[in-house]
Amino acid sequence: MLTPAFEIKQTDEFINLVIKAPYIKANDVEIFIDGKDFKLYVKPYFLRLTFPGDLVEDGRETAKYDISKGTFNINIPKKNKDEHFRDLDLLTTLLATKKKVFKTTLIEEIGDEGIVEGHYDDDEIDVGGEDDLEDDDDGMMWEVEQTPQPFDDDEILCNPLGCKYGFANSYKDVFARLQNELYEVIDVSNPDTTSLSARRKQRIHDENIKFNQDHYIADFMDDDYITMLLNYEAPWQLEHKRILQKYKSESYPETSGLIHPKGHTKVFMEEAKFEFTECERNVLLQLPNKDYILSSEEKQNIYLGLVDLLFAYAYNYRTTEGENTSESAWTICKISPTLSWLDSFHNIHDVILSCARRSLCYPLYRHWSLVLKIIEDIKIIFSLGKRWILRCLIECRALLQSDENKYILNELYLNDYCLWIQKASTKKILSLTNKLSSLHISKEDLDFNLKNIENEILQNCEITSDSESSSGTDTTESFSSEEESDSLDSDDESDGGLNHDIKMPSLGENKSNPLIIELESENHDTHISNDASIALPNKNTHSDNNAHDAGDACDMKIITTGLEELLHIHKNVKDYLDE
Repeated sequence: MLTPAFEIKQTDEFINLVIKAPYIKANDVEIFIDGKDFKLYVKPYFLRLTFPGDLVEDGRETAKYDISKGTFNINIPKKNKDEHFRDLDLLTTLLATKKKVFKTTLIEEIGDEGIVEGHYDDDEIDVGGEDDLEDDDDGMMWEVEQTPQPFDDDEILCNPLGCKYGFANSYKDVFARLQNELYEVIDVSNPDTTSLSARRKQRIHDENIKFNQDHYIADFMDDDYITMLLNYEAPWQLEHKRILQKYKSESYPETSGLIHPKGHTKVFMEEAKFEFTECERNVLLQLPNKDYILSSEEKQNIYLGLVDLLFAYAYNYRTTEGENTSESAWTICKISPTLSWLDSFHNIHDVILSCARRSLCYPLYRHWSLVLKIIEDIKIIFSLGKRWILRCLIECRALLQSDENKYILNELYLNDYCLWIQKASTKKILSLTNKLSSLHISKEDLDFNLKNIENEILQNCEITSDSESSSGTDTTESFSSEEESDSLDSDDESDGGLNHDIKMPSLGENKSNPLIIELESENHDTHISNDASIALPNKNTHSDNNAHDAGDACDMKIITTGLEELLHIHKNVKDYLDE
């Protein structure tokens, strides 16, 4: 049977269902309403939904089928008027059925309380999601590691049958059949036989080797494009500003003291104006629906892994300015220790440091200011609540799904995360958001010696700048000396001191000298102008005087001087002939 696409809206009195079921016989449809349950059956479609509140069948219900659009429009009355049904946009959770636990079962899932052992009566027990029960505490211990167990975690996560990894460390032996393509998917060489602690040590070792000081210096010095990326406004920033502006304009008395430039996380968590796109709704319907029985430590690892994934996603989104490329899947997997090394964490500080280190080792843009900007991005995403988180996870999942090899990581992580976040505790997300807001890291925490590298570069730039200034002064003085020398040479030339090795003709040879004969003509001025070059020495004649290396300016100077000599010769010849 096929699960049709559907949308749900609500008013104070009704639940409105729009179900897309083309090419059916409308007369054959069967609709069933009982308490929280709704069922629709018509070949080849079957839809079963479990609502958070009770419905009633009292004659006010209506159902219409639009043949041209192929859609049902069904209105179902609420049992309690003005009751608000939560999370109707989280479609995957509505597909869940009511759980039944009998006395033969020794464990019961009861949301955030984890696992409870014991025997139960014959009565059926409804099992809700994580938000059905409120926690008494303010959240998990995000900053410090949990109390160590009396045995090594690796003994649990790695045994002779194989090491565990994936969502809540619930998978193993997945890569046994992918050895040939393994290097294109993850960085760890033998995940099925490498323990968690060994994977982490090897990851840190590889990061230390991969850190390229020259690349970091290049981005540090030439940061024009980095500045442009930092100024880019991502959609979550625009939404954050919109919500903040809304609360400022409405000026609610109960929130007026909470409104400031950074906003207040609880204010944003309560924002209800959010709609998934049609593509996102289709993904939610495709996800396999299941519940998770998790220990407190496993839940904490999952929440911290979520920070890891969103850091990698935000980095890719900002550096591509929202236009994903063919390298986006690679970038996300490379920055995320969870996706590249199948790692898991015990405190939030380690998560941020690991992501920051990798963002300075592998991607194209490696800049400390960019790292800090990404941290601000994930703070905003978490503050907007789990629907925005789910939207980011869906896009991340789509990028991995389109990759030739990395799609397997969806099976290990993203599918489960997309399903789990819909049922995640809003209170715990709020607690994690507050912890992120108070988190601070420094360059020294990364162990890349960034501060010394930057200081050394700045000092070298100052020395270079001083050297260039000194060199400029010397060049100016040298140029002044050359001008003075040229001026003296020019004075010598004006005094007739310049000798160009032009041989004066013998007076006795004037009758046979073609130059003298030429000068005797009446148009001798014109001939001198046209044929002056014949009196110039050719380059071969003056090779010893380096005339061969003279430039164009020097040639022009020789030509001018040659004409003066010719005029002087002409005057002497004329005086001689007159005598």
